[in-house]
Amino acid sequence: MDKEGPTQRIEWKLLRRVFGQMRPHRAWFGAAVASTVMVAAVGFAGPYFVRGIADAAIAGDMRLFLGLVLGSLGFALFEAGAGYLKAVSVATLSATSVRDLRNRIASHIQWLPVATLERYHTGDLVSRLNSDLDSCEALFRRAPDYLHQPLQFVGGLAFMFALSPKLTLITCAMMPISVFVFERVVRPMQQHA
Repeated sequence: MDKEGPTQRIEWKLLRRVFGQMRPHRAWFGAAVASTVMVAAVGFAGPYFVRGIADAAIAGDMRLFLGLVLGSLGFALFEAGAGYLKAVSVATLSATSVRDLRNRIASHIQWLPVATLERYHTGDLVSRLNSDLDSCEALFRRAPDYLHQPLQFVGGLAFMFALSPKLTLITCAMMPISVFVFERVVRPMQQHA
């Protein structure tokens, strides 16, 4: 279980090392990035289809209505396929990266002097390695989300701007107030909960 605290931050230097560890698995990394982009992009097609279906139903245009319903089903299947590809590629990428890391650590430990190893209890060393590798695996699994979340933000902003530029500008103007309230009220409540 991920027991990460709400205020824990990941340093960019650590992220560079994580991506460096994934470099030998470029194909799976590419599949994870491509599927992440597809999932983020296709997610914005849903509201367009819902709006079109509602407009066609109100207008009584059954041909357009059925076409949009079939189109939305096709997009839903495509989104499910992209989500499956993302899940498989991310799981494979993290598993192979952690496997490589385990092999490197085992090889490194074998070359350590006996005097160095005798300073540690075997159980403590194994427990610490397993704990650190579990944290690395969780980070490998979350790596594509560092691409997905900015894409969702930019795409959502573009979608809002296409629907209503005025309402989007009002919403953006309210964001600093929301951030201020979150930092001054919500975050202290989370820390004391």
